[in-house]
Amino acid sequence: MNACAAQSVEDAIPGDANAEGSASSALPSLARHAVDACGAYASNTERALRADVAIFSGWCATAGVPPLPASPIVVARFVDAMGALKAPATVRRYVSSVGMFHRAARVPSPCEALEVRLALKRLHRAKGRAQAQATALTRPLIDRMLAAAGATLKDTRNRALLAVAYDTLCRRSELVALRVEGLGRGYA
Repeated sequence: MNACAAQSVEDAIPGDANAEGSASSALPSLARHAVDACGAYASNTERALRADVAIFSGWCATAGVPPLPASPIVVARFVDAMGALKAPATVRRYVSSVGMFHRAARVPSPCEALEVRLALKRLHRAKGRAQAQATALTRPLIDRMLAAAGATLKDTRNRALLAVAYDTLCRRSELVALRVEGLGRGYA
């Protein structure tokens, strides 16, 4: 059995799976989806989906409503509640994850319903839609960071990683996969 299939599907629905009105009937569909989707998503995406579904399911438990299948009104109330606490981009991700959760369970997704779209519009009118961009990492800032590093072996390693990361535009996973044998002059 592979690592994906070995994960507990019951973890996808927090709370008492045997409770009346629960999503226990969706467990076979969720189990099938877990096997079918194995390796299809990056581990960070899978982690975010699990966390988002846990947040939604926890909110549903507090509100006394089942997380699966959720009605459009329940998801709209969730959007309103989360909109008071979270950034719009986070709430949109939650809604996307809730929709994926429903599709994986092979039940209709409430996330495309008018009530949910209107809740998202309310959120965007109240908080705006644009995300705040992080300050760009510029050459002068990199030079200041390189100059501030100490003289230990760790500091030398960190300076090398920072310089290579900036100059190559490598992602973190690509940076840690680099090997000395793969470096040389004339590579594009």
